[in-house]
Amino acid sequence: MGGKRVKRSIREADIAGFSSRRKGFTRRDLKATLAPYPVERDFTAKAPNRLWVTGPHHGLCR
Repeated sequence: MGGKRVKRSIREADIAGFSSRRKGFTRRDLKATLAPYPVERDFTAKAPNRLWVTGPHHGLCR
């Protein structure tokens, strides 16, 4: 079946595609207080195992 024939069949049957709403989109609460940032962008450790840094993708897993 060609694309034009499919389009015509769909139009004649008066049906349409359905797309679900995207999940996971959130908005930041501008009134919320930010968490403290203890590292203060100083990534030098005075001794081994003193400073551990991770990215935002290493959060809690469900």
